[in-house]
Amino acid sequence: MPSEIHTTSWDDAMTSTAVALDDVAEDRQLRYRLDVIALDVVGLVRAAGGWLYHRASNGWDVRVMLPGRQNRRPLQILGVHTVDLETALCAPAAETVGHGLAVVADAFAADPRIRHRVQSALRRSLTEVVLWGDSWPTAVNHRLASVRHVPTVAARAFKRQALLAARAGDDRAGEPEMFHSDQKRCLPIDSDLVAVD
Repeated sequence: MPSEIHTTSWDDAMTSTAVALDDVAEDRQLRYRLDVIALDVVGLVRAAGGWLYHRASNGWDVRVMLPGRQNRRPLQILGVHTVDLETALCAPAAETVGHGLAVVADAFAADPRIRHRVQSALRRSLTEVVLWGDSWPTAVNHRLASVRHVPTVAARAFKRQALLAARAGDDRAGEPEMFHSDQKRCLPIDSDLVAVD
């Protein structure tokens, strides 16, 4: 009888430890974080859906900031989280720094807070900056190199489903995704973006 009590106690201890370890694994503070600023879901999925899926499936906490009420189902398919852009921009400075920042050109042009965030990230040695779209100012553009992400078979499949959920068609799901990046060499992890020669 005492051995049964001991066994039950040991099982309880193991269960408690497993639960504690699960809680630690789920703690977003321990994961690489990519913050993405975009103005519309369809444009984001077309431009970067495969890359966002790739980062999320590799354990990154991918947080997409979007304005207003939009269909967020395509981004859920890609495995990323969404937050309100205005709320995120009003967050204290200590909460805004991640390991990566990706921004569309139109958002950069639309809000000085976004411009400030990009410029701060460019100065920060441990934050990878990735931009896409046209019409980047020279002050930003001269610090960046052209890079691409070639979606894997899985990324193409998830991007295709996300585009269908956005009612945007899937004709571009397999194409390489083109960006500009500062390609910092002191990042804590290698980038999955390849320089374009």
